[in-house]
Amino acid sequence: MKIPKPKKPQSAARLAEQIRFIVTDVIENELWLDRAELITITEVKVSGDLHNVDIYYVVFGEPSRLEFVKAYFSKSAGVFRTAVAQRINLRRAPKINLIPDHLGNQTENFVQKFEELKRRDAELQNLRGPDKTITISN
Repeated sequence: MKIPKPKKPQSAARLAEQIRFIVTDVIENELWLDRAELITITEVKVSGDLHNVDIYYVVFGEPSRLEFVKAYFSKSAGVFRTAVAQRINLRRAPKINLIPDHLGNQTENFVQKFEELKRRDAELQNLRGPDKTITISN
C-alpha cells in the first residue's frame, strides 16, 4: 500500500495565485458584466487538500451593485469552476465559494478621501498658476 505524499505548503499558495489570475480573467473577458473593472479579487484561500477555494471580492460603487454581483456570481460559480478545471491540470476541480469581502465600506471611504485630495490638489494648482510648479529635490 502506497502512502500519499503530503502536499507542499507552497502548492496551495501557488494554486491560489493561479486561481486568482483565472477568475480575474473570467470576470474581465468571459462574463457579461457591466463595469467589471469595479470588481476586485482581494484574496483567494485554498484548503490544504486543494478541494475547496474561497474567493473574496470587493465591488466598488453603490450597495445595490454589490447585491447584483453577489447574485450573479452565485449563478456563475460553475463558470469559474469550469475555467479553473480547464486551465489547471488537477485530478478534481475544486469547489469554488465566492464571498463578498467586507472591505467595501473602507474602500468607499478611501475613494472619497482620494477624490477630495485630487480636488484640493487641482485647486492649489489653479492658485499657483501654470508656471509655478513645485519641485522637490533630495
